Amino acid sequence: MTAAPQQPWISPLAKCYVALTFALILVGGMVTTSGAGMAFETWPLSDGSVNPPGWTQHMLKALEHSHRLIATLTAIMTAVLGCALWKNWIALAVGPITGVVAGIVAWKLCPPDAVSVIAGDPKKIAGAIASVVGMTVNVLTFSSVLLARHKGPRTTEQILALAAAWLVSLQAILGGLRVLIEAHVSPESAIIFRVFHAITAQAFLVLVVFLAARLSPVWSELADASHKKAGKFRRMAIALLGLYFAQLACAAYLRHKGIGMLIPSWPAAQPGSLLPVAWSHEIAIHFIHTRILPILIAGHVIGMAIGTAKRAAGSPQLARLAHVGWALLALVLVQFTLGVLVIWKVRQAHITNTHVVVGAAFCATAALYFARAGRLRAV
Repeated sequence: MTAAPQQPWISPLAKCYVALTFALILVGGMVTTSGAGMAFETWPLSDGSVNPPGWTQHMLKALEHSHRLIATLTAIMTAVLGCALWKNWIALAVGPITGVVAGIVAWKLCPPDAVSVIAGDPKKIAGAIASVVGMTVNVLTFSSVLLARHKGPRTTEQILALAAAWLVSLQAILGGLRVLIEAHVSPESAIIFRVFHAITAQAFLVLVVFLAARLSPVWSELADASHKKAGKFRRMAIALLGLYFAQLACAAYLRHKGIGMLIPSWPAAQPGSLLPVAWSHEIAIHFIHTRILPILIAGHVIGMAIGTAKRAAGSPQLARLAHVGWALLALVLVQFTLGVLVIWKVRQAHITNTHVVVGAAFCATAALYFARAGRLRAV
């Protein structure tokens, strides 16, 4: 599967797609930091409405409802970009129509006695079940129409667009189930959905950055670039993304469990010692997140940035990769500093939110490095 010529407006659209995904993660981080995640205990509607009265006057409701609106816009842009890449706009109408019909059928067939066992209000749960069914049928029909009507070989960009459609649907379902389980079952049961929701969000960011990189004019400029260390560049990028997602999983667990200050000091874990006296799995995760992984990631990025810069001398194409490496180095230093300040300032909201945003920016930049390193040919 290779790249195919695209309309000139698709690349700017893909960049807007990345920006919108970044905004979604930013607002989602603010929702978690402020505790606004349960401002509405219903899903997919907010208090039974797409425009609940007074939501703009209530800070927590404004944050949560804005997050839902941006998520909806992201899903729409995913469908638009997918249709543009597949050159098939019929799927944009057929998918939602069949999804709505399937959702209505699921609503009608959902037995109230069955769902009342889960929660006191069977109508809310039946609506959620109908929404999950509708979203699943929507993306399944959307994908089927694109695949069935396409003639000729499929490009990598087309496959990535389909993956984005499935991933954004999964993310919406995870977020919705988290709300319902936390409201009607128990907050503890919803933690696993919170953690996976956070991880999936940045996995989606990696995907859309990779897609935007392939649709960028720079991609064609890198077509003739080659280096004997091309394989090493790719392996370094994969290792960095692996380290980052391990760090993200630890962060999401601590953040959603409300134990981000379990070890309330840094660098000492307790007075006079770098190590905690008592260990538990939660303290171990906190120690790994705040000490071990930051050092590993920082060291890895320093090696990547310096190594790429050395090998980029005299090659304009490799210079683009080196610039991404230096950007990663700057971001990891800022993120490391913010992580320390989160502890020292006892998780002040603006510092914590900035920490989340810079983390997402680091993730996106690492994805860009991976994309451009993957474009290089080994010699």
